[in-house]
Amino acid sequence: MKRLLSKALLSFLIIGSVAACSKAQSESQSQEKAVENATFTNLDGKKVSISDFKGKVILLDFWETWCGPCIKSFPTLENLQHDYPDKFVVIAVNPGIMDNKSDVKNFVRKNNYDLHFVYDTNKLSQTLGIQSIPFKVFIGPNGKFIGTHLGSYGPKRDYKRIQNIIEKNS
Repeated sequence: MKRLLSKALLSFLIIGSVAACSKAQSESQSQEKAVENATFTNLDGKKVSISDFKGKVILLDFWETWCGPCIKSFPTLENLQHDYPDKFVVIAVNPGIMDNKSDVKNFVRKNNYDLHFVYDTNKLSQTLGIQSIPFKVFIGPNGKFIGTHLGSYGPKRDYKRIQNIIEKNS
């Protein structure tokens, strides 16, 4: 009887694990598709699509005006964009966690960053389950999802990490 219960419990655990893995894989694929098909709204109210930048490694940088590490990373991201103009582009996505549109517009007006600033009007941040920023999503020149990165390691290490992603994928 004990052996039968052990086998039944093992079978239940295996089936549960397979179902959980299958669900997680399906959710991950759904998130990747959402990234690859993402559209945003720029500060002028025009739609911006991932496909607008096909042929370049795209960095979706989720940020807010109150996030110190987010703001400190902008010069590094701008340098990378200038160093790899034909291979790399930064889309600075404000998810509107605490910022509103006027906060973003005021920030951009006061700071002279050469990045593509957009609003997360289609709630990609929610689809991805982003709970902390800065959060970076990388997309390859073919428009396919590469990976994500949370946080910052400082200007030099961030530059090197992203440079490696650019060179590996372009």
